[in-house]
Amino acid sequence: MKILRKNGEKLLFVFAVAVALMLLMPVLAYEGLEYAGYEVLIGKKLVDIAPFGLGTVASAKLPFSFTALLGFGAPLAAGILALASKRFLMISAFLLIVGFVFLFRLPDATQIVYTIAGNEYTTDINWEKDFGLLAALMLNGLAFFVNLLLLVVKK
Repeated sequence: MKILRKNGEKLLFVFAVAVALMLLMPVLAYEGLEYAGYEVLIGKKLVDIAPFGLGTVASAKLPFSFTALLGFGAPLAAGILALASKRFLMISAFLLIVGFVFLFRLPDATQIVYTIAGNEYTTDINWEKDFGLLAALMLNGLAFFVNLLLLVVKK
């Protein structure tokens, strides 16, 4: 407990940065194709059919994901707040819960937008959680556990 009292905020910050670094790992998979966290976050063009250079007939893309932004950003903000001052530990715990919920909901909230002849449609995909998302969820849980211990342990 002495180590936790002295370095608990730093450990929480390390876990929070590790959650944010999971953006570089594959977080969603569908039929053997894996998509990294940053691709889900900022979007990615999947298909663009433009025969003979006459314009796009059909296209498909992953749009920007606000869910991914909150899922990966809230734990990082929680780690920064915890490192800044012990007064922000309650806010940090709330941000870690928000981040966990958004990370857990990421496969359900991510859709593919496709355009056919100028008409835009969205479709839901049965995404599988890949190892980057599972690791982010576990690291977020560990950060929350450390945060709870910091709230309980008194100096």
